[in-house]
Amino acid sequence: MSDAAGRPRDGDLADNAIQQKNTRRNMAIAFPNRARSYDETARRIRFLGHDGMFEIRFSMDIDVLTKGPCPTATSERDYLAGFDGLRTRILDVAKRVYGSKRQNSIILKLTDFR
Repeated sequence: MSDAAGRPRDGDLADNAIQQKNTRRNMAIAFPNRARSYDETARRIRFLGHDGMFEIRFSMDIDVLTKGPCPTATSERDYLAGFDGLRTRILDVAKRVYGSKRQNSIILKLTDFR
């Protein structure tokens, strides 16, 4: 609704702000880019997600692979192959963790997969 001059009333502005906030909160994280890379210094695999127009940076500790389904992985090639083989599970966990933290940078740890 609006006043006589056609301007929105204060209550309408507040309702609109709440609606925009809820829309942001309900947007789904997506992983349209299959690219991933290995960061040897941090011992993590890095990949990106997108929540609307926002880029979300994810890193996954190598322990997720070496202390789990890929105990013999010892090289970048092994880690990336392990990631690719578990991509669906990893992205499901990334979605869950992102849904609870809503940060622009998230590190996935072994405990997130239990």
